[in-house]
Amino acid sequence: MNIQHFNDKGFIGNFLFIIIITLVIGIGLFIWTKNKNPLYSLSNNKLLSEINLKSSEIREENKLLLELFFSDKYHSCLQIEEREIEVVKNNLQDKIHQVLIELINGPSDNFVETIPSGTKIRSVYVDQGNIVYLDFSQEIVQEHPGGSWAEVVTIYSIVNTITKNFSSIKEVKLLINGTERETLCGHISLRRIFSYLPLTCDY
Repeated sequence: MNIQHFNDKGFIGNFLFIIIITLVIGIGLFIWTKNKNPLYSLSNNKLLSEINLKSSEIREENKLLLELFFSDKYHSCLQIEEREIEVVKNNLQDKIHQVLIELINGPSDNFVETIPSGTKIRSVYVDQGNIVYLDFSQEIVQEHPGGSWAEVVTIYSIVNTITKNFSSIKEVKLLINGTERETLCGHISLRRIFSYLPLTCDY
């Protein structure tokens, strides 16, 4: 009777051992088959593609296609240079500030800069009437070449660039060192508020 009892226990132990081994082998085969399965790989690749697409869409939202107004090489009118930039911050005033930096950096095509190198933007403020106040450093005056047409080109390269790239902005007020100035260099009054003026050439 005891011998039979031990035989039964040995049989049950062997049976459980076989079941465990079978389960381990089965799980291993399932994992191996899943990883080798082309449909599973395709599913993973599809998920990766969706992630990459969403990342690409986010990057696209952070890009801004600009129309920057520079002087033509004959100093007779303004010309548009298109430029794509990465937006650093998303609020309107920071975007305007970033666009002005691109304008001050000058053209990359066969055009001529309109704002003296070294000029800085001291502040940008948009009021409730969507008038933007742009405060420039003294260099815009001190380093300016002078002349009435050169003043027109400087002023409207700024005004046209801002109003063209930001549809909510229709008018621009220019300040120098935080104060209203009579003129830029003796010709064009800065006491007024400026709006878009078409000064581009068709050639």
